[in-house]
Amino acid sequence: MAIAVGIIMAASIAVTLPSLDGEFLNWDDDRFIVNNPHVSTLSLENVGWAFEEVRFELYQPLFLVSFMIDGSLWPANATGYRLHNLGIHLISLIMLFFLLRRMHIGVIPAVAGCLFFALAPSRVESTAWISSRKDVLMLLFSLGAWHLHLSSAGGRLKTVVFRILSVAVMAAALLSKSGAVAIPAMILASDVGLRQIPLRKALAAIAPLAIPVIAVSMAVPFLWSQVDLIRDPVAPGILGRLTLVGWTLAHHLKTALWPFHLSPLYAEPTEAALATSASVGAGFILVCCAALFFARRAGRRISAPVVALLWFLAGIAPFLNIIPLYYLVADRYLLLPSLGIALGFALAAGAILSRKTIRYRIMLGVSMAAILVSWSASSWSENTAWRDSLSLWEHATGRQPDAFFARLKFGETLREAGKPSESADQYREAVRIRPLSPTALAGLFWGELLADEGAAALKPGDDERAVGRFLSIADNGPDLLRFSRRLDSMGLHGAARVVMNRFLELTGKKPHPKT
Repeated sequence: MAIAVGIIMAASIAVTLPSLDGEFLNWDDDRFIVNNPHVSTLSLENVGWAFEEVRFELYQPLFLVSFMIDGSLWPANATGYRLHNLGIHLISLIMLFFLLRRMHIGVIPAVAGCLFFALAPSRVESTAWISSRKDVLMLLFSLGAWHLHLSSAGGRLKTVVFRILSVAVMAAALLSKSGAVAIPAMILASDVGLRQIPLRKALAAIAPLAIPVIAVSMAVPFLWSQVDLIRDPVAPGILGRLTLVGWTLAHHLKTALWPFHLSPLYAEPTEAALATSASVGAGFILVCCAALFFARRAGRRISAPVVALLWFLAGIAPFLNIIPLYYLVADRYLLLPSLGIALGFALAAGAILSRKTIRYRIMLGVSMAAILVSWSASSWSENTAWRDSLSLWEHATGRQPDAFFARLKFGETLREAGKPSESADQYREAVRIRPLSPTALAGLFWGELLADEGAAALKPGDDERAVGRFLSIADNGPDLLRFSRRLDSMGLHGAARVVMNRFLELTGKKPHPKT
């Protein structure tokens, strides 16, 4: 057993090595940690700050408290924070291994399932990105609640104690990230399908876990609506919402099974892509429903492969854009659904070992090993990209040229790195994607301003004031015209051209081709 656990841990550490000596990123690491004095040390005052109200758009206090531990142990050392993420992830892998074993899966198949979970390239975002601490904490507490649930069978007192503990740990998972609302449904599927517990008895057993889940499911949409984290569907109407759900599921299925073109941020789907991919997602749901229907009609228990599908569906359900999310898709959303993939590969490994024909066992075993090797190589590459902000956003825009937010972040990163011309190029791409975005226009103006020959005459703070001025008059034609002429007279020709193009757009004329 120790050897099995050691193999899983060693493999996970190996693919994570390229990111461990990385930096804090300019994607939430700065506002959560670097510029947040409340997480610099662990104290009652700081813990109270984390719990007293909504912070950073959501009520997820436990991941902020975990940063306080880092701040006390290794202040301003990004490697320490990254090692903390990895440590939590490794503990979760051990818990997953023993969870599979408790479901009567053999040692070798359980190791295989855990390796497919650990080495999947979609795991990189959750472990290498410090600000994704909420995801690894959610997984840790979710698996803890699951183990406590399994231990609740026995005498009445033992059952009560372990169910109370399970609910408490489930609450911790929800206070780390609300995506943990999927866990009771996943437990129910395994209780009925793998443990062969009657449905009514299984429902009664998970009922206590449903209490915090229902409360969070009602509170989170309200909180999201208060901070603009709920957006309109890409296409209008009920049909538009349904196609968005289908497209989202199809995207996550593709990313989970063919994880070789990942990005921290993805481009918005076109209407054509929505229509095409939605049919794939809808087909997958129909297959799952049909499997359940015919199994129940025939009086058979839910098979283990169907349980794996249900785990995936339940895990991804909170992220299917039934309520459209600010970021429609993200690799970290696959953390809980990938438990279903781990179960599926564990079952496949068990089936291979049970075959009597040696030739088929070797062929199928080599195929699974090849998948693991290719996933490991991809994970190594992804971890390399997550070392610093410049590498990350260059990687993102290379993989997803039409990802608007990736273009914004790359432009911001290049500007802060003293590369204004390259920054302007990225913001120009962002304007191409969303021509009316004030943020993209402001970034383009700022990059051109700093790249102009006349920028040397600017005093500290003049550039920020000029950007503020541009934004304040962005819809005022006469003021834009005067501002453009003033900038041109100061030798700030590139910035003047951006302002003039905005004026021309307002007046219905053709913008300057360079901008």
